Amino acid sequence: MVVCHCKAINAEFIKNLFAERSFTVSDVTEECGAGGDCGRCLDVIECMLEQSPMERGTPVLVGVS
Repeated sequence: MVVCHCKAINAEFIKNLFAERSFTVSDVTEECGAGGDCGRCLDVIECMLEQSPMERGTPVLVGVS
C-alpha cells in the first residue's frame, strides 16, 4: 500500500525504517520525507506507528514535536 503519494513511499518501506528502534512521525519524515510535503499521509503514518508495538512488543513514541 502506498502511504505517501508525494514521495511514492509504501507501508513496507516505512515498517522497515522502524523495525529495529522506536520512531516518531517526525523521525519518519526526516528519514524518508514521507509526510513532509502535503501532509495527507501523517495520520496513516501515526496509525502505523501506534500498531507497530503491538506487533513486536516495543514501545514507540507517537506524535510530532
